[in-house]
Amino acid sequence: MDNVIILGSGLTMIDQVLALRAFGHRGKIDILSRRGLAPLGHARTAPAPMRIDAQALPETISGILRALRADANAANDWRAVMDGLRPITQEIWKRLSLDERSRFLRHALPWWNIHRHRVAPEVFERFNTLVGDGQVRFHAGFVKSIEMKAAAGIVAAYRMRGGQQMLKSVLTG
Repeated sequence: MDNVIILGSGLTMIDQVLALRAFGHRGKIDILSRRGLAPLGHARTAPAPMRIDAQALPETISGILRALRADANAANDWRAVMDGLRPITQEIWKRLSLDERSRFLRHALPWWNIHRHRVAPEVFERFNTLVGDGQVRFHAGFVKSIEMKAAAGIVAAYRMRGGQQMLKSVLTG
């Protein structure tokens, strides 16, 4: 069975993993992204959005995250906090200084994306089953090279995040 590596771990990755399975692919699927994160799922029953006052939030990313974590801990479902942010996201963004916006983009954007851009519960369950069974494996790292090797096929080499360890995936054999 051939292995596949997908670069990037957003919503399209989930679509591609499920499409590969639907078309009969049974090999391992490695997902490589900078942080090794995947989108989360919507709840089967959507919680009522939490009312969040943008003006009451701090004006720093650290302060905002601290406040939102406290709200999420107090809520029955963290999704209520995320859904409560939808109507005020632009207002919050406009209140941030350029430095704070840069901090958000450097440090918090990947976590925002996996919480904000979610997948349907049924899709998430199907995908999560593949992850749990080890058919889909996540790697946090950076592509070093992708080469055609006559004997092996296509070989992708990548460096793991936070270290110098290099891994290789053989994509065709």
